[in-house]
Amino acid sequence: MGELFGEVNKYTGEWTEGIVSELVKRSVLAVEGKDAHHKRWINFDGPVDALWIENMNTVLDDSKMLCLNNGQRIKMPEICTMMFEVNDLKVASPATVSRCGMVYLEPVHLGWEVLVRTWTEEMENIIIEPYLSTVSKILLEMLKKMLSVLETQITKEKIQTQKCNLVRSCLNFMTIFLNKERINLDNRDKIRDPEKTVLTYLAFSVIWSLGANVHDEQRTLFGEYFRGQMQTKMPDFPNGDVFEFGINS
Repeated sequence: MGELFGEVNKYTGEWTEGIVSELVKRSVLAVEGKDAHHKRWINFDGPVDALWIENMNTVLDDSKMLCLNNGQRIKMPEICTMMFEVNDLKVASPATVSRCGMVYLEPVHLGWEVLVRTWTEEMENIIIEPYLSTVSKILLEMLKKMLSVLETQITKEKIQTQKCNLVRSCLNFMTIFLNKERINLDNRDKIRDPEKTVLTYLAFSVIWSLGANVHDEQRTLFGEYFRGQMQTKMPDFPNGDVFEFGINS
């Protein structure tokens, strides 16, 4: 609770700001700045817990007042809106639910392709061309086929997952590996075959995102399907257990 809303040290009496209180204060200060007309969103992404969400009731009221443990009362500006992205409302009280507008989105309708397209736009100044366009096109094709396999053929997971979460993990890997600050794909002295390098990192990313949660009993089956897909793009993709592969940097 202290990390969210701030707390007073019981020994020194010193006040430490919380994440929520700090974000709200920044929004208030922004009203006085040059970007005062810009809309601001505070996004809570995670499960609703009755312990902390009840502390938000005064903020969600029409008064939009955040009350802190040190006695401070901060009124949120009109340009600031709070949004909660939750999986369910099992522990949310009627008081909390009645204060929020609800938008229900089923994962099957939302789709995962938009994540790849958005990621491609965000990476325009981070991953150099033409490799960004190449990897984006191959990713869309590869993910579509492998996600279909996970849905129909390889159904045993260690924990339940959603397609969007698996795709997001894959994109995070790709961002780390192909960031131009980390690797210079145009440096022919160090990278003789940049296209193969890109495909190698793509393969590693897919294995340890889509395949990381596959049950041990079906990892071999996942490897067979994935190898078949990779060998159409990279004929010399090796045989063997794909979960034992590594990358020599």
